[in-house]
Amino acid sequence: MASFTSGNKILVGLRPARRLQPSGWRSRVLPANSAASVPEDAGPVISVSLERVLFLLRWLVTGIALVIQLYAASGSGDFNYISRALQFTALAATYNGLFFSFRYNFTRRQARIWLAVADAAAITVLIGLGGGIYSPYIFLLYLIIVEASLLFSPGGVLTYTAVVAMFYATLSLVLPGQQWNELNITIVLSVVLGMFIWASICGAINRAFEQERTLVRREKDLAAELNRQVVALSALNRLSERLTATLDLEELMQSTVKALPEALAVDACVAFFASREASNDWRVGPVWCGIDEDFEPDQTITEAPAPGKLRAGPLILDRADLETLLDAGAILRFAPGSQAGAAGGAYGLLVPLNLSDGHGGALAVLRQDGPVFNDSDKEILAALARQLSLLANNARLYEQERRNVARLQELEEMKSDFLSTVSHELRTPLTSIKASIILMQTQPDTPPSTAQRLLRNMDRNTERLSSLVNDLLDMTKLQNGRLKLALQPVQLADIAADVIATMRPLTDSKHQILELQVEPNLPAVFADRRRVEQVLNNLLSNAYRYTPKSGVIRLSIARSGSQVVASICDNGPGIPAAEQELIFERFYSGHTGKGGTGLGLAIARSLVELHNGLLWVESQPGEGSTFRFSLPLASSVVAHPKLNQPLSKN
Repeated sequence: MASFTSGNKILVGLRPARRLQPSGWRSRVLPANSAASVPEDAGPVISVSLERVLFLLRWLVTGIALVIQLYAASGSGDFNYISRALQFTALAATYNGLFFSFRYNFTRRQARIWLAVADAAAITVLIGLGGGIYSPYIFLLYLIIVEASLLFSPGGVLTYTAVVAMFYATLSLVLPGQQWNELNITIVLSVVLGMFIWASICGAINRAFEQERTLVRREKDLAAELNRQVVALSALNRLSERLTATLDLEELMQSTVKALPEALAVDACVAFFASREASNDWRVGPVWCGIDEDFEPDQTITEAPAPGKLRAGPLILDRADLETLLDAGAILRFAPGSQAGAAGGAYGLLVPLNLSDGHGGALAVLRQDGPVFNDSDKEILAALARQLSLLANNARLYEQERRNVARLQELEEMKSDFLSTVSHELRTPLTSIKASIILMQTQPDTPPSTAQRLLRNMDRNTERLSSLVNDLLDMTKLQNGRLKLALQPVQLADIAADVIATMRPLTDSKHQILELQVEPNLPAVFADRRRVEQVLNNLLSNAYRYTPKSGVIRLSIARSGSQVVASICDNGPGIPAAEQELIFERFYSGHTGKGGTGLGLAIARSLVELHNGLLWVESQPGEGSTFRFSLPLASSVVAHPKLNQPLSKN
C-alpha cells in the first residue's frame, strides 16, 4: 500500500464560474445554511426551539411575578400598587423582548459574553425595583444561569454564577431601608448558595445532554460519511463499467476526469501522464481535466508557472512533489496554498498511476474550500487509480498493437508493390535482351549496323539490371549496418560535374534544361566519393523522371556554416505534405504512376545520414520540389578526430 504524504503548498488555477445560479455538485449536496457560512469567531449557538422555550419561561416567570404582586396588593386594597405592578410587568416584558432580539443578532463570542453580563445586571436592577430580596423576579436569576449553562463551559458557568451572585449581594447592600437581620441574611445566603447548587446541577445536566448530542452528531456524521461512500462507490462502479467497455485511451481518460467531480463531490479532477527527459527529470505529457460546473480555469494563475514548478491543466505543483509521487509511489495530500484561486484555498489529493514502459502518471482531485480529504477518500481514489492504470496500460498496448498491425499491413502492401515493380523492372530489360538474342540467332546475316544496335541495347539493359541489383544489395547492407564508407576530403562540385555530364544525354532527350550552380571557392567535404555520386545520381534521376518535357532541373551547391548543402530543384508536379516523409521509406513509390522501385530516395537518405548529414525535401503541389542534403566540411571533421574514420550504420 502506498504511503500517505503531505506535499508542499498546492496552487490551483480555478475560480468560481460566472453564473447567476450554481449548478454543480455543491448546489445539490451542501445545504444553504451549512456550517461553512458560520463565522469562525461565532459564539455558542442555542437551537431555535430551545430559544423559544427560554423566551416562554421568562414570560412565565414574569407572569407569575405579576400574579404574586397582584395577590399581595389585593389584600391591602392599594390600587396605586396594582398600577405600578402592571407597569413594572410591562417593562419587564419589553426588556425580555429586547434581550432576545439582541442575542439573536449578536452571535460573536465576545458580544455574547458582554450581553450575558448586561442581562445579569439588568435583572438585578429589576429585582431591586420589584421588591428587593423579597422580589418574585428573583427566579429570573436562576433562569439566566440555565441559559449560561447552555452557552458556556462548566468553568464559565461557575464564573458567570459568581458574577450574578456578586450583583445580587451588592444589590442587597445598597437597597435603601434594607434591614440586615438574621432572616434577611439567611435569605441572601440561601439565594446565593442556591445559585451555585443550581449552576452545578444545570452543568451536569447540560454535560449529559452534550454527550448525547455528540453521540447523535457522530452517528449522523458516520451515516453521512457512509452514505457518501456508498454514493461514491456506486458512481465509481458505474464509471468502471463504462471504462471497461472502451480501449480508446483518449475516451478512457476523458470519461474518468469528467465523471469524478460529481462522483467524489470535488471541484476538479486532473489526470496526466509523464515521461523522463534526457536529464532524468520528469516531463508532464498529455493532460486531461474535468472541472465542476461551478468553477472554470483561472488563466492568470496557470499561464506561467514559476521556476521549479510544473503545470498540469489547472494544477501547479513542485517538481520535488512530482518526483515523490512518481518515483516513490507515494500518495500526496496538499493543504490550501496561499494563492490557490479566488475562493481562498484548495485541498488536493494525488495518487500515482503505474504505467508501463518507464512512464508515469497521476490522478488528482481538487476541492476549493471544502472538507479535508481523509483516509477513506485516499482508499477510494487509490482503488480507482489502480483500475485506471490497468485500463490505461491495456489501452496503450491496444493502440500500440493497432499501430503495429497497421504498419505491418502497410509494409505488406509496400512489399507487394515492390515485388510487382521489381518483377516488372526485371522483366522489361530481360525481355529486351532475350528479343535481341533471338533476333541475332535467327538471322545470322544480320547487317553489322543492326548487330551493333542490338548489342548496345543488350548492354544498356544489362546495365539497368546491374543497377537494380546494386540498389537491392545497397539497401540490404544499409539495413543490416554492413555498408562501409571510404571517407576522404573531396570536392562536391567535381562530383556534381561528373554526374551532370552523365545525366545530360537523358535530359536532352526530353529537351530539359539541366543547370549547375556552384558557389566560388567552395571548401572540400569529408565523404565517400562513390556514394555521394550515387546520392546525386538518384536525386537527379528522380528529378528527371518527374520533370516534364522542356522543364528545368537545377543543381546548386553552397556553403552553410560547417557544412556544404546541395539542392536539386525541379518544376515537376510537387509532393503533397502527407507524402513528404513517406517518399524516403523503402518500397514507397507514390501514386504518380511514374514507376520505380521505391529504393532510390531511401538509399540516398541512408547514405547521407551515414555521412552525418541530412536529406530533406521542400515542396508544394503544382510548384515543383527541392531536395537538399548536407555534408560536413573536411576541416570540421579534422577538428574532431573521432569522426575522421570510416563509418558504419550501427
